[in-house]
Amino acid sequence: MAAYVELHCHSAYSFLDGASQPEELAARAAELGYDALALTDHDGVYGSLEFAHAAKVFGIRPITGAEVTLESGAHITLLVETRR
Repeated sequence: MAAYVELHCHSAYSFLDGASQPEELAARAAELGYDALALTDHDGVYGSLEFAHAAKVFGIRPITGAEVTLESGAHITLLVETRR
C-alpha cells in the first residue's frame, strides 16, 4: 500500500484559513506517520523555509507549494518539482 501524502495544507500564513504554525504542521505530520507533507499557503510561500527546517527535524520530506488565486477568482494548487 502506498503511503499517504497530504498535498494541500495551509498554515497560519494563510489568513483566516490556517491556524497552525509550519513547525506544528511538520510535527503533526510526523505523529501521523506521513513521509512527506506539502505546505500550500494562499498566494505565496511565506512559511516554506520554516516548514522545511521543521520537516527536517521531524524526519519528513517537505514539499513546497502555493494555492494561487487566478484572475477569475478560481484557485489552483502549484507544487515545486525537484529533480534528484
